[in-house]
Amino acid sequence: MTDLLDPIVQAIPVATPTPTPTPSLGAGALTESVQRSKHVHVGQQRTFNPDALLEAGVGRAAAGGAVVGFLLFTVFVGLLGTWIGLDDAGSVFLGVFTGFWGGLGFGAMVGALVVVGRDERERAAVGNPSPESP
Repeated sequence: MTDLLDPIVQAIPVATPTPTPTPSLGAGALTESVQRSKHVHVGQQRTFNPDALLEAGVGRAAAGGAVVGFLLFTVFVGLLGTWIGLDDAGSVFLGVFTGFWGGLGFGAMVGALVVVGRDERERAAVGNPSPESP
């Protein structure tokens, strides 16, 4: 999950590569000892990410919507299959098939759009629309 504060700042290399003799390989062999740059947390150089909560909320809502969409499609199409005259096994299979191939995607899309639409309405009410808004 994305953090509200972006804590990753690339460190400045401390030492430059310098050749040092290695006694185990002989007097003429040289190897370079390089201190690699690492990502570290550096004091006050954090930045605020205003979209971090939105990104986390969209993923959570999409996952929940996918589950709800799967269940709704499975039950609705299964009952529809029974109503049109399929046997029980055929109705269950038809419901699970459409729930998997249609319900997951549709539910995830609707769940994510609910969160994004709510964020757009909140930003418009404050007077700070997002750059993607018309």
